[in-house]
Amino acid sequence: MLCMSCCMQAQNLPDVQRQSSPLVLQAQGSFYVGGESEQQTREELGGICPEGHVTVNQMYVRYMVPQSVAGNASFVLIHGMHLTGKCWETTPDGRMGWDEYLVRNGCPVYVVDQVGIGRSGFNQKKHNAAKYGKASATEQSAFSRKTDENSWMNFRFGTKDGKAVDDLSIKAGKGKVFGMLGANGAGKSTIIECMLGTKTADSGSVSILGCDPKKDRRTLFQKVGVQFLANLEENFNVPTFPIEANDFIFL
Repeated sequence: MLCMSCCMQAQNLPDVQRQSSPLVLQAQGSFYVGGESEQQTREELGGICPEGHVTVNQMYVRYMVPQSVAGNASFVLIHGMHLTGKCWETTPDGRMGWDEYLVRNGCPVYVVDQVGIGRSGFNQKKHNAAKYGKASATEQSAFSRKTDENSWMNFRFGTKDGKAVDDLSIKAGKGKVFGMLGANGAGKSTIIECMLGTKTADSGSVSILGCDPKKDRRTLFQKVGVQFLANLEENFNVPTFPIEANDFIFL
């Protein structure tokens, strides 16, 4: 049982939104990728089992294959720092996750827990060696977590009042180099997207090289260079993907 205080809590089953149609699968399961056998001492193993060989550095993969596969695209979903493959599943507010969304659109999906995280397990050797005085505590890797409060910004939910960016004013003259620095979730990408007209700001105005990014986007994009990670949920269309047989898309 996981108990958490503060303003956030573990997700409850009644909060999960049910879909109107069933999820029909051809196959589902899990497997491990990589890993190597390593001999460890009784102390490194935690003092319970005698010395012997264990597998370390393996990566857990969970997969779902839809009954009807559309096209040749298969997706490998890779989480980021402080996360596990759970971040591709049901969203915090109970909506369908990307893994199910892609499967329902006819694509096989492979969700990983990176090495040393979640169901991949981790190599406990250094931590136990320090416990039994066989190694210095400074040799241990740090275990870090994000707080409930920090998650709002770090995972790009925006601030708790729902504002990703507020009361911002930027002016860069001709020939000037301007850079934006900020922590994860500070709103840097949102600012750039609003400046280029791919997102609409709630208020205010933007002018770049004399162009209004919403009205003059074609002209503006002929003058500036930009590369976006496309919004998959808005642009995803399986049948038109230019993908060869058995190709994988890594996200």
